[in-house]
Amino acid sequence: MICARAMMRPTRQKMSRVSKAAERSPFVLLSKSLLDLKSAISSGPYVVTVTVSLAVAPALAVEQQQNWTQCINAQHIFAPDLAITGCTAVIQLGRETSQNKAIAFAYRGNAYREKGDLDRALSDFNEAIRINPRFSLAFTNRGNVYRTKGDLHSALADYNEAIRLDPTVAKAFANRGSLYHAIGGFDRAIVDLGEAIRLDANDPFARFNRGTAYTAKGEFDSALTDYNEAIRLYPTFSMAFNNRGVLFRNIADLDRAIADFTDAVRFDPWSAIAYNNRAMVWAQKGELGRAIADFTTAITLNPIYAGAFVGRGQAKQKMGDGSGAEADFEAAKAINQSGH
Repeated sequence: MICARAMMRPTRQKMSRVSKAAERSPFVLLSKSLLDLKSAISSGPYVVTVTVSLAVAPALAVEQQQNWTQCINAQHIFAPDLAITGCTAVIQLGRETSQNKAIAFAYRGNAYREKGDLDRALSDFNEAIRINPRFSLAFTNRGNVYRTKGDLHSALADYNEAIRLDPTVAKAFANRGSLYHAIGGFDRAIVDLGEAIRLDANDPFARFNRGTAYTAKGEFDSALTDYNEAIRLYPTFSMAFNNRGVLFRNIADLDRAIADFTDAVRFDPWSAIAYNNRAMVWAQKGELGRAIADFTTAITLNPIYAGAFVGRGQAKQKMGDGSGAEADFEAAKAINQSGH
């Protein structure tokens, strides 16, 4: 028996919206899973059981076991193409039960989604659901594909069906909650994320996303509690440090804000928003040289980060560098006019 972990990776459906919002807001809504924090989808492992049929010749059974290992890719040691190859071999052998065949299609759908081949991913999840119409996790994963494709109505319908079929699956609630958050339904998001946390108290991503929903509602004490717990559960969670740092900055606890932003960039050196946020605090503390250095790093990481150009321009202006400030303000204006 093989333990199959269907990784629910966060989609990139709201990337352009999130990146634009990041220029105007210091907060981040969850975006890469343990592997990719760039959208609002919570990530974490699901566990389903795959029973490999041994009603074949012994040598073939060993080969099929290897195919399943590659298909499931539990430790993510195989590239998506190799996982696809393993799942395809399982499917084409034709010796599996209908339930296992549905699972193989679902895993192949995950691999296609990881590659960015959303149409093939959607086709495989459709087939998994056709074979097993009560396959809750396939509905959840198909909902993530719909969300990536921008079809939020279909995504919501799939999350609803996943929950109807199995109301004990925490990530279905977490994904629906993050979708409600993305469309501004913060109260519904908090309810769903709360249920996800009740079902799986060890999910840092549900805690983080609920924290962002509380933040959007101005309930900062509740948000801080959730960010604290997310960091306790996932001590290298860069985005949680970033968002907690913003809360500290808003209550003028600048030293703790700096400490959190420093942890954020330590755990994710490519986080332009965390560098920008730390730069803003350095500027508040009057350390303009450090502020300019961090704004510059943010711009290097994201050359269309208009807010970082404005911040650096203001810091240069205070230091008497009028021409440098004007150049940065013009750059920010050009970025905004281009629609980025």
